[in-house]
Amino acid sequence: MNRTRFFATAATLALLPGMVLGAGIASATSQQVELDAGTAKLVVLARQLQDLNATARTATGVPITGLHVVFTGPASNTGTGIFLCAAYTDSFGRASCNANIPDPVTTVNLLANGYEANSDATSQYLPATSDGTIVPAVGDI
Repeated sequence: MNRTRFFATAATLALLPGMVLGAGIASATSQQVELDAGTAKLVVLARQLQDLNATARTATGVPITGLHVVFTGPASNTGTGIFLCAAYTDSFGRASCNANIPDPVTTVNLLANGYEANSDATSQYLPATSDGTIVPAVGDI
């Protein structure tokens, strides 16, 4: 499993009495998310990534349901990650999706560098990110 990197910016904010952060933005009382990205499969002949996945839990190990997770590939020349797909976590805290691969250069880059899972900040949870790995496969095996 991969270690989660936490974004603590919202947790370090000092809110004055009466201050409220906007909807969908983590507050000073938001919980950290332990996000673990797994291993996805790159089906070479179909040029498709299968089972990009991540599991979200609270610090006490409780699965987080309904958390939005975005899966991206390694940064391109522009410095931004390539959007692959997005999903919401289920009752087990697991989000997964499949994605098509746009070009051969991206394929090589994904195999060499893996992918990243990012959960959004909410009023209850801080954002988190985790790196996942990708293994090649010839077909749907």
